[in-house]
Formats: sequence, structure tokens, C-alpha cells
Amino acid sequence: MKEHFSNYKLLLMPINSHGNHWILLVAKPKEKTVSILDSLHHQNFTWLNLWG
Repeated sequence: MKEHFSNYKLLLMPINSHGNHWILLVAKPKEKTVSILDSLHHQNFTWLNLWG
């Protein structure tokens, strides 16, 4: 049975950036929002572009 992303309130996706740093993609399908949490405060527009 397949699950559709919109059935979830929150999706968390850890991403290894350049092999030495982790960022967290946070998606809220019902609100249609995607955020990036990055402890180093880099601008991670590339990951957002790949997501959408």
C-alpha cells in the first residue's frame, strides 16, 4: 500500500551536505511549506530547488 505525502503533518529529511555537514529539510505538506534548518546558517536554496 502506498502512502501519499499529504497524509502526513510533518516530514523530516536529514541531508548530508558536501559529506561533512548535516542540514534538516522540514516539510509540512498540509501547509504547503518547506524549510531548511542549518546550524551554520548557510543559504541552502539548492536543496529547496531540488525538493520542489
